[in-house]
Amino acid sequence: MRISTITNWAYGITVVLTALSGTAFIMSSSAAIDERAAVEEHLVLDSLAEELALGAEVRTDEARLYVMRGEERNLQAFHAEEKSERRREAAALKLVSQGLKPAEAEALEKIDKVVEELAKIETAAVETFQNGDRGDAQRLVFGPDHARLHETLLAEVFHFRDLIAARTQAQLETSRSRSDVWSFLAKIMLAVTAALFLACCISSCGGV
Repeated sequence: MRISTITNWAYGITVVLTALSGTAFIMSSSAAIDERAAVEEHLVLDSLAEELALGAEVRTDEARLYVMRGEERNLQAFHAEEKSERRREAAALKLVSQGLKPAEAEALEKIDKVVEELAKIETAAVETFQNGDRGDAQRLVFGPDHARLHETLLAEVFHFRDLIAARTQAQLETSRSRSDVWSFLAKIMLAVTAALFLACCISSCGGV
């Protein structure tokens, strides 16, 4: 086979290898994007769970302060936190409908349910206080039922965050492995391309 023919074939193979290595780098970059997306999703879900727990804590504090002191500012803060809590619950339910894993969706729904149960007790306490029964109002927000629900809420939040952390870790490991494989293939193809291109140059010089 003539040197010019070999050279033409080599150049053609070089072009193909360059395209393949470019594709491999793109796939590696896509895997890195998946990593970032997994981290971002984890942050959103983790933050939401924490906000639900903290929001419930703030609302509880305001309800307790109100039935202890009877100050209007605590009542207003309680109602304001109720509205914020409803927005967070709506966001949580939206996430459930957007494809969380069954265990994650179940845990988030349990959090939402416990938050609602706490809200019922606290609302009843506020109304009881406004009806003139301070003692019963205080027993509602400081009683064993309220304490049990509060402990359940914290446990469910921790459980949900553990589930999200485990899924995110698995996604990160998968994405990183895929990224490493594509990056390795891209480097190999670039090395082969460079060697083939160098061989072409040497052949061309030798044939002159």
